[in-house]
Amino acid sequence: MKTRLLLFLLAAGVIICLLLIRPQPSSSPSIGDVSRSEQMPGPTNVLPALNRVSEPSSPPALEPAKTDPANGETLDLTQRIQAALKTGEPADHDLVFTNLLLDLITKDPSAAARLAESLQPGPLREEMLRRVAQHWTEQDPVSAKQWADQLSDAGERNTTLADVCYQIAQNDPQQATQMADQSGLGNLPGAPLENLVSQWAAKDLTTALAWVNERSPGVEKDMMLSRVAVVLAETTPAQAAQMVADQIPAGDIQTEAAISILYHWARRDLPGAHAWVQLFPEGPVRERALNELKGLEAYQHAASQINP
Repeated sequence: MKTRLLLFLLAAGVIICLLLIRPQPSSSPSIGDVSRSEQMPGPTNVLPALNRVSEPSSPPALEPAKTDPANGETLDLTQRIQAALKTGEPADHDLVFTNLLLDLITKDPSAAARLAESLQPGPLREEMLRRVAQHWTEQDPVSAKQWADQLSDAGERNTTLADVCYQIAQNDPQQATQMADQSGLGNLPGAPLENLVSQWAAKDLTTALAWVNERSPGVEKDMMLSRVAVVLAETTPAQAAQMVADQIPAGDIQTEAAISILYHWARRDLPGAHAWVQLFPEGPVRERALNELKGLEAYQHAASQINP
């Protein structure tokens, strides 16, 4: 009996020992229950994880490039002009200067200017530069002048500046004349400054003459005075003749101005023109003036016979 009890107790003790040494499932400790040294080690670097979270799962689709319709039109017109110019056909050239180039200048004058500058030196380039200067000035005279100022060739720069000034003179000859003077166009072939003074005088003779009279004495001033005198001769030739005699020194400039005034005077009053020539001193100028009057008389007589 004692033996059985002993065995039973021994077996119970073994069972109890086994139960005591069996590992127990651990519960997740709270932050307050676990010391800093007992916490599970975290990730060594959290930045990669943060980056992965913030990055999209797939790269965003690229938006298609946006095209400016105006740029497309500019390119199309430029290519059409280039193609037309290469043919060498007169009809194609006419199309360029009557249609395509004007459209290009209207849409993009800078592109038209670049196209003109890309052409080889010659009549075609000169004509293209002239058209660009004229039409660009109509749209934006300030920008047109800035473009003309930066042309590298001195001859092209002066010619193009003159074209800009001529276009401005359509509405404001005073501004155009002063701009040409500031740009140094006084001694250029074709006399652009003198021509502009003439246009100014035709619109406002008093102001134009006052501006010319303020200039320093010299050939340039004499030439401009002669232009103003010719404009004056269209209405009051006697006053113009007096101005030439008083303000322009004797010489070629005075002679040419006098002959021009004589022509206007004779058309209005032939006897008065004859009387003026009689005052000329003997010499080549008087002889030339008399011959001019004879030619005008013959022309007027012939015209009267055709249209009595």
